[in-house]
Amino acid sequence: MLTIESATSEKLGVVIRTKGDPSGTPPSFAVGTGTDPGTFANGTWSGSWDSTTGEIEALTPTIGAAGTLVVAGATDYRLYARWTVSGETPVKVAAILRVV
Repeated sequence: MLTIESATSEKLGVVIRTKGDPSGTPPSFAVGTGTDPGTFANGTWSGSWDSTTGEIEALTPTIGAAGTLVVAGATDYRLYARWTVSGETPVKVAAILRVV
């Protein structure tokens, strides 16, 4: 679980593990309090895909009360990540966010 302050707007680093190189299209992220991820917004890749580990690091768009992904204090959210590789677009819960 990651803790962030709702009054800030920050980007979070997320490690994504995938079978192929997804860097041809930007990753996207959404926040939700239940199983519905809500609206996705593009993030950026901050590294290169490692074919040995299958990992690549991404940055979320800004998250916070005034961020691209809007969150409110005193709430827990799921951070959803989505990317495209080999014609597939999986959606995974990347982290649980506790917003204070």
